[in-house]
Amino acid sequence: MIFLNTRICQVLSLAALTGAFSWQIGLMSEARAVELQGEPPALTLHQTAFASRPSDHRAFTRPDISRSDWVQSGSMATRDANITVVIERRSVARTLRRGILEDLNELSALKSSQVSYRESFHELTTKYGSLRAVVFDVTADGIRKYCTGFHTPGTGKLYVKGFVCSMNQIEASPQVVACTVDKLRFTSDQDEAAAIALVGAVQPKDCGATLLDPNATPPARQPDQATKI
Repeated sequence: MIFLNTRICQVLSLAALTGAFSWQIGLMSEARAVELQGEPPALTLHQTAFASRPSDHRAFTRPDISRSDWVQSGSMATRDANITVVIERRSVARTLRRGILEDLNELSALKSSQVSYRESFHELTTKYGSLRAVVFDVTADGIRKYCTGFHTPGTGKLYVKGFVCSMNQIEASPQVVACTVDKLRFTSDQDEAAAIALVGAVQPKDCGATLLDPNATPPARQPDQATKI
């Protein structure tokens, strides 16, 4: 019995050390992201409803891995609509294993606000690929807004994440947000073409949003697609 208890303690200690080591490795991986200083804005909102409003830009890089470009306009605590978008271009495809709620909660603007997610999920069609979206309400400094948040699910070389919020529910509807993302552009034509090429899919004719119904019956599989036993 004493030997068994000792062995259990050793296993638990090893697990604790392994967890701590993994956490430290995660921090080291995150620390490799370096903010690029003095760079001109990579993304523009000039073709969106935010064109006439001030915007902030930031860029980060992980050497030989990826580059992330951010654009933000407005604030949760003001009556005007606001937007935050990050587009990450990767040298190799990566798989996102977080759900959209967990992913959005990493954004500082949502961490510092009172957020209430709805059970309303959509698929957004944009030139930057198919995005998963969720509708939510947010309250900050007494201001309540309606929002649609989005991210790129699955595996890919182009990753998009962000949200659009407004006191006007229509301005922040999934349909309008899908077309807002579609109107985003890289300031460089070369960067814009490279980002779209990373999507690796035929460009859609129109932007749009489709409500995802978990109770819907999936389409029947074609005979030639059925798994043969």
